[in-house]
Amino acid sequence: MAKTIDGYNGTDFYWSHEYKYFLRDCSITTRRKVRKAWLKTGLDLLGKSDAHLTIVYKYCANDCTIKRKYGNNIKRLENS
Repeated sequence: MAKTIDGYNGTDFYWSHEYKYFLRDCSITTRRKVRKAWLKTGLDLLGKSDAHLTIVYKYCANDCTIKRKYGNNIKRLENS
């Protein structure tokens, strides 16, 4: 599996328990995007905040694995 510049390959768990259910079930590509966005905005990978959640929803709401599992039950944020 290809690794990113910082060595993350998308399979390791790096998040707080708060986001476990979304990130555990999403695709490897989506995990990479969420992690990259958290780092880019200066968020702690193990932290919890509205900013973390906004990024999780932004990327996970369109993840096909999440859509199959949760359907329309995932909260969608407007203008994210």
